[in-house]
Amino acid sequence: AEVGPKASVFDGTQVYLDRQGLEGDARRYAEFVIQLISESGDNYEARPIANGLTEWVLDQRIPMLLRDKDILKLKAEGKAEFKGSLPKCWLGVPMVSGGKVVGVMTLQSYTDTDAYSRKEQDLLVFVSTHIAQALQKIESSNRLKRAYAEMESNILKRTEELELSNMALR
Repeated sequence: AEVGPKASVFDGTQVYLDRQGLEGDARRYAEFVIQLISESGDNYEARPIANGLTEWVLDQRIPMLLRDKDILKLKAEGKAEFKGSLPKCWLGVPMVSGGKVVGVMTLQSYTDTDAYSRKEQDLLVFVSTHIAQALQKIESSNRLKRAYAEMESNILKRTEELELSNMALR
């Protein structure tokens, strides 16, 4: 699907994806960010783990559908913080693969308090699960490629050592 300035489904909505390191390194978030449309102009950059809404979803391990008043309440209670413009509606779902939370997908609207409902939450859970599984398959494939390359390198090195030993024996 093409997303452009007339894509009314995403008007006033910012979509971003925070992917926790699949090999357990959660020190940095926003390894990659997908921004479709951002009315607020907020710029999400890699940042250390803090006490944000994304981390809250990671800790709770369940989808969270929040309105601006809910976010302010969480902030007042010291349970979560946020930077930048306060979204009117925020939906975050954990990306789960193999029983492990590997990241968070989030939708947020700066214009409509009722931008998302349980329907969008269910859809985002479905999508995030498939993306998480695809990312883990890619990571597994990359690990196999690295292991194979290392094995090839070790074989070549050992072969060269054996050839030098054989030459010395002649």
